[in-house]
Amino acid sequence: MYNKQHRIEVMNFLAKKMDNIIAEFLKKIDTNWQPSDFLPDTSAENFSSELKDLQEQCKELPYDYRRSTSNIRKLVTGCGRYHQK
Repeated sequence: MYNKQHRIEVMNFLAKKMDNIIAEFLKKIDTNWQPSDFLPDTSAENFSSELKDLQEQCKELPYDYRRSTSNIRKLVTGCGRYHQK
């Protein structure tokens, strides 16, 4: 059975390596994509036409898929508004 000292040694060993472990497995936030990256820019002048083009392209997708992506977009938009307060 492991004793307390052995556990402390293991944790101290892991603590020294933790920065390297985190750097290896976590991506930088700048390299992660967001769902809003694939939506038209609402501040652009041609937003309406881009939105209609996107709607036309998605017309053949199943309803469940369109509904779930719409909910994700609303969630992302809502989170952005929440964090601005």
